[in-house]
Amino acid sequence: MIQIRFAEYSDIENLKQIWDLCFKDDEAYIDFFYSNKFRPDQTVLLLENNVIAAMLTMLPLSLSLQGYGTFDLRMLYAIATHPHYQGKGLASKLINYCNDFLKEEKISMSVLVPANENLFGFYYKLGYIDGFYIRENILSLEQINGFENNTTDNCSIAPIDADEYNILRNNILKEHSNIEYLDDDIAYQKKLSKAVNADIYKIEFENTVGCAVIERLSEDKVFIKEILLADIYLHSALKHIANIFPARQYIVRTPADMGANIGGSIRPFALYKPLYDFKENKTPNLALAASYKPLDDFPDFKADNTAYLALAFD
Repeated sequence: MIQIRFAEYSDIENLKQIWDLCFKDDEAYIDFFYSNKFRPDQTVLLLENNVIAAMLTMLPLSLSLQGYGTFDLRMLYAIATHPHYQGKGLASKLINYCNDFLKEEKISMSVLVPANENLFGFYYKLGYIDGFYIRENILSLEQINGFENNTTDNCSIAPIDADEYNILRNNILKEHSNIEYLDDDIAYQKKLSKAVNADIYKIEFENTVGCAVIERLSEDKVFIKEILLADIYLHSALKHIANIFPARQYIVRTPADMGANIGGSIRPFALYKPLYDFKENKTPNLALAASYKPLDDFPDFKADNTAYLALAFD
């Protein structure tokens, strides 16, 4: 018998076990998530014969579209099926159930970030569409040190509080179709970065300001999960970061339409599924500056592959 319900705190140990079996993360990270991010009312479980077989988390976010307002959405996160129950379509049942639930709640879309390239096809079959792109590059220390400085401005980088970071990033991205985060989400990312000997940062030059999320993955590898800064300043900023975080390799992510001068490739990062038809249903809780339309009608959204979702807590 299949049952779907929201989680309870008493489920945590079972959920940790499924997480470990499916994602192979360190025990410390799993404990970190359940101590800092887990909420029963955001976690949905599928049970078979009263045993938890599959799980996912629905994180509340919003999509900001310039000229159209802000749309409520949910990011489906940590989608996992216990290995004993895989191959039975349970994850599909759980995702479809959650999307039906969100549609009833007048949520405009669900988004998700596939854990690997092989999963894109699985989500396409469930109606998901490429919609959020990033530029990603892997740079060596030698490559970064070889960059030419395109500015004579002095650079400074310092940790900042989550609310200040959120204000700064939203201001930088105000011209973009962009997933916006709650201050609590940025605070969680700050804790995540600090747990691996890094932080979230404000980057200042004389004539501009930017921001970055950094994690040290190992002694030899640094993950710049997000860097938002005008291209002309990127070379100098990356050199400065490399001085602070010496490593052999740097994974660097920017929005798709930024960072061209550091190379890399543009790839789909997150998928979305429209849930709510605005032509048929008008609701006052969405601050729209134009008439209600299906999301695909918005010329500003995903048409040029620049819609941006940065922090998937991956």
